[in-house]
Parts: sequence; C-alpha cells; structure tokens
Amino acid sequence: MNGHANVAQRGSVSGLGASNYVYGLDGWCHYAGYGSAIRYTMSQDSGPGVGFDAISGNSLKIDITTADTDSTTANLFSGFMQKIEGQFLQHLRVGNAAAKPLTCSFWTKGTKTGTHSVALYAQDGNRTCPMEWTMASSDTWQKVSVTFPGDSGATSPPDDNTPYLWVVFPLHSGSTYEGTSGSWQAGEKYATSSTVNIGDSTSNDFYVTDVQLEVGDVATDFAHERFDVALARCQRYYQRWGDPKDGAGDAALTGVCRSTTSAQINFGMFNVEMRSAPTMTWSTVNCIDSSASGVDGTISTGAAGRQGLTGSVSGTGFSDGNGIVCELKASSSFEASSEL
Repeated sequence: MNGHANVAQRGSVSGLGASNYVYGLDGWCHYAGYGSAIRYTMSQDSGPGVGFDAISGNSLKIDITTADTDSTTANLFSGFMQKIEGQFLQHLRVGNAAAKPLTCSFWTKGTKTGTHSVALYAQDGNRTCPMEWTMASSDTWQKVSVTFPGDSGATSPPDDNTPYLWVVFPLHSGSTYEGTSGSWQAGEKYATSSTVNIGDSTSNDFYVTDVQLEVGDVATDFAHERFDVALARCQRYYQRWGDPKDGAGDAALTGVCRSTTSAQINFGMFNVEMRSAPTMTWSTVNCIDSSASGVDGTISTGAAGRQGLTGSVSGTGFSDGNGIVCELKASSSFEASSEL
C-alpha cells in the first residue's frame, strides 16, 4: 500500500526514532528495537523521473537528523516498515510445504553504498527473513528485486484485520537483530552483519519508491494506482480533515446546543469504512451559533464505529436549542486512526 509514496496525509513528519509505530507517509511507520539514538524525518520527495523505468513521480525520503555511530552494542535497532493484515495473505499457504515465495521490488537511492537489507517479519510466530541487496553508487537511482522463500515453518496468518506480515527497511542494527540472508529464522532478524548503518551521519539520506510485494519469484512492473484509489486504501487506516499546513475552513461539523456550555454534534460517515473503530484526535474548533460567534470549543468522541461517529462539544455562551457549526481553525485538524 502506498508503495509509490503518493499519499502523505500527515505531511512531513520529523523526530521519528523515539517511539514505535509513529507514522510518516501513509502506511509507513517507524520501528525501533532498543538503544539506537537515530532520529529522522520522513517526507515525500520526487521520484526517479524521466529516463528510468520507475512508474511513480514521488518517493519516500528518510533524512537522518540525529546520527548514531554505535557499532558494538548488540541490542539496538532502528528502521521503518509497513504492516499487512492477515486476511490479505490467506493465498500464500504459509505454514505448509506449498508456501509460496514472495518477491519484493523497489527503486531506491541513498548516500550509503554497500550492503543493505530488506526483511519480512511474521508477527504471529516471531519469524524473520532478511534479504541483502547492494547500493552500487551513491545518490543514484537503481532498481532492486529480492525473492523471499516461502515459509513452510510459520504460523498461518489469521483471517482477520490484525497485523501479520511486516516489510522492514533497516536503518541501524546491532547483532541481536542480525541474521542470515535468505533464510526464515526465529526472532527479529531484520538485517545481517554486513548491513550498512544508514544512520551514522546527518549527511545521509535514503529514498525509496515503487515498493511492491508480490507472489512468485519474478518482479513484474509496478502496479500503478490512481491517486483516488490509493488514497481510499490508505484511509482504511487513517483519515485526516484539515491540511497539515493550514486547516482553516477545511472541515466543519454541525449539531444542536443542549445547554449553554455543551452541544451534540454529528460527525457523519467516514470517507471509507475503516479497519476498526478509530481513535480520534480533535483540535480546538471555532463554534458558531446565533448567540456565540467565534467561541473556542473542545470536542469529545461519543459513539465510534468503523463507518462513522457522533460526539459532543463543550464551550461557553451557547443557547440551548440553537443549531451550531464547529469549524476547524488555522493549522488544525481532525484525525481518525485505526493503524495496525
């Protein structure tokens, strides 16, 4: 999902590296084991452009802002990844002799040349397969393709909306998180002992686009998606109302005042049905009724489901029984998250 880096509802996200599962571009989040001091910004950048076989005009950019040169501590890891629901993986026949291989292909460039890794991690059963690949030239776009063997020894993915498979790009690893390239093995082994440390300098950048994971041992052309289709897929996990740069006027909720300090609001339906009932994040809103114009209000979630929700707003100067409009203020947003 969003392998072409076209969807970035959150905009550029800085300070990644301190906490697990913090998302940048849609579908892609940070993951840390322990110990790495790396911090980075994830943003949308330009893709390879004319003269390459890459499909997309955008790429995911990792910009190292705090470096970590530690090469001796075993128990450290930093990387970024995407999780995939178990119900989308039923056709892989994981856990038996007919388990199917998977091929991961992508376009990439970066500062650090040498041996890199990309890994698949099966969350149920705690098994990983890292695959080495080589960055041939610094800051030069190249296409990479690696094939992961089928995992006959794994726990089968659940047929539900919980995460099962991770696609992981390591940035910095210690020996605890290093394993053998091309083999499924127990534990979190996202890199190998030969994998370079992308995070050892604030001069380092890493770019990737056209990331595609498919059944079989052949990398086919990237399956381009129209932006509206890609956005809808991403909104299954995260929806945002309000531009990251200026949210004023981007969204408004209506409702009815129930007292001088509270009102019931109807958020209505989400843009698409979400993976699960989301966690909502509300910014302060501008509340307007016939008696209160421009009053700050605070929204609380009422009943929330996968398709929509209701809520309430508290403020001052409302008139019981009046209609009310609650609109976004500048640089604010509403967010619904059911990320994996």
